[in-house]
This record gives sequence, C-alpha cells and structure tokens, in this order.
Amino acid sequence: MFPDLVLDKLYSHERMILNIIVSKKYDIIADIGKTRVVGKNLFGETSREFDENISEMLILELKNRGFEGSIVTEEKIEIGKNEERIFIDPVDGSINAARGVPIYCLEIGYATRSDFNALEFGLVWDIPRDEYYMGLRGRGCYKINARGRFSKIIAGRWDYDDTVIEIGNTSGDITEKLRKMGTLRKFGSIAFSMVKLAEGNIDAVFDVSGKLKLTDIAGALVILKESGVKYKVSIFDENINPRVGIIASTDKSLFQELLSLATEL
Repeated sequence: MFPDLVLDKLYSHERMILNIIVSKKYDIIADIGKTRVVGKNLFGETSREFDENISEMLILELKNRGFEGSIVTEEKIEIGKNEERIFIDPVDGSINAARGVPIYCLEIGYATRSDFNALEFGLVWDIPRDEYYMGLRGRGCYKINARGRFSKIIAGRWDYDDTVIEIGNTSGDITEKLRKMGTLRKFGSIAFSMVKLAEGNIDAVFDVSGKLKLTDIAGALVILKESGVKYKVSIFDENINPRVGIIASTDKSLFQELLSLATEL
C-alpha cells in the first residue's frame, strides 16, 4: 500500500518498523475493541487491555526481527544491548478509543541514542482514518492516506481568520490567557494534534503541564521537525521515558507569544 517513492527513502530499521505495523495492522485494530481496564501503567495511569496487548505484540515483533536496542512504552520497558531506542505509544488517545471517539493513533519514534534530539524516524498511524504520517530526519515528512495516495507535508499557516490552539492537559488560570489568543481545543490525542498542526489544520500546540511523556510525542516530533513546524520541548526529569512539555506552532509570532506565556508558569 506504500508507494515506492516513500519506501525508497527508508533505512532498513525504518522499513522493519513499518513492516511490523503493516503485518500486524488487523491484529491491532481487533485489539482496540478490548477496552477492559487491567491495571496501571508505569506512571500509575489506567491501562487497558488493548494498551497491554499492543505493547507486548510490538515489543515481541521488534525483538524477533533482531532489534537489540531499548524499547520504551508506557506499559513496559525493555533495556537493550546498545544505545538505540524505540519509543512506542500503542494507543495515544486511549480514552477516546475506549469510548468510541474516533481520534486516536499508534505512534512510534526511533532514536540512535537516548537524547530525544537523536530521533531519526517518526510514525503516527491515525487508526480510525487509516492514514500514516512519517517523518524521516533530513528526508522530509510524508502522509499516505487510506487509498495509498502519497503527499509531502510542508508546514505553513493557511487560515488567519481564526487561531486554533490544542492545549492538551493544560488547566488553571493560564487557559484564560490562552483563550485570549485563540480558540482552544483538547482532542484527547497529542499525536493526532501534532500531525494536524503539521498539516495546518490547527495553528499551535501548547502543553507544559508535565503530564506528557516522551512516548506521547516522540514519533510526532520528527514529523514536526521535518515539516518545518517551530517547536520547543521541555524535559522535566531524567527517566528513560521522561515527563515532557511541548510548545509548537506554524506561526512565528504565535510561537513567540506562547513561549513568553510559558515563562509565567
């Protein structure tokens, strides 16, 4: 289903990741229906059966195909033999998925070492719409829709009549200041919001609440970078899957306003 123009740009480990997702596509979709709460993840948050199943499935497939780096999910961490890391959020937007709201994604980011600046490959699969977004470091950002149509994404703001800002987990007094800057949205999936920012459907993402993890944004970060979106990531701790914050926008002036606002926190 993927055009040769895309496949020819992929390195071997990136092809491996993509092949795993394609080969397990229908197993993943079937697991989405398993919404039973089975416990807590590593962060003490609700973990559902689909979170656990998809996480285990992808970890097993990666190891079976010879990946020797660390594999980091919110449910489980497998420490590898080298510095490579794969960050996985099996279902970003778990509550949406459990409630039948069609806004959730599978997200994967590959890094050559622990530093998030070493992310080389990002994949976000919009499962309900069966659309794939890929960021390839130094090689661009691409979207493949459900019909296999391929397009390159170059970020830019195209609507100045309204300003739409995804605020994620942001709450408190700062929301009133954000409201003066534009219309606020909470889609319930930060990966979804980030790819929609790259496409120009929204104008900014602002979440420095400290509730996001690197697994929530790793894959989408490469997409932002390669599409040309301006962004800043804050790291709040030194764990293998640290708490993070993100401010991003396709509009330089809006980006600077949001950075200034964050300094007030």
